[in-house]
Amino acid sequence: HEPGLVSHIAQNISAGLFGENICFFLRPHPQDLKFKQRFSSELKSDGVHWEDASLTSLSQLKELFLCADILISTQGSISLDAVALDCCVINVAFDGDLEPAHDESVKRAYEMDHYQPVLNSGGVAIVRNYTELDNALSAYLLDRTLHAEGRIKLRETMLEPFDGRAVERTVELLLDELKAATKIV
Repeated sequence: HEPGLVSHIAQNISAGLFGENICFFLRPHPQDLKFKQRFSSELKSDGVHWEDASLTSLSQLKELFLCADILISTQGSISLDAVALDCCVINVAFDGDLEPAHDESVKRAYEMDHYQPVLNSGGVAIVRNYTELDNALSAYLLDRTLHAEGRIKLRETMLEPFDGRAVERTVELLLDELKAATKIV
């Protein structure tokens, strides 16, 4: 679904739909080594810039989010990375120009329980068609504070504290769960 989405956004940028001086930066998944083939025509569009698929350093990813106004992606942890740095997020919940079976649809990813807190937070825009995508892009470009309270809620409930001890807390939680499970047996 992604080439159709990128093409749609690139065409609208070229047409001036979102205003002047808009730059679209395509960051492929680090393991997407065929993205240049899938996006060959889109990468030639004016206003579309990209980096090669690679494991970006966390400091480089941080800089991208600090420079970006909006992250556009399907659901995933990259959305939380953006929210951590108060970058607006648009989650794409439709299949672009494709009509896949339900089990292959992007829509299916939004049914997962673990992503419901993000959906319910009000901190990200969920778009289900091209019109909603265009409206969300325009709204965020006009007002970066849109959904700011929801992003704060997400940071407070899912990400903070930012103290460098997340792994330690995770291990502690897993050990507590393991101890509780072994007592039951």
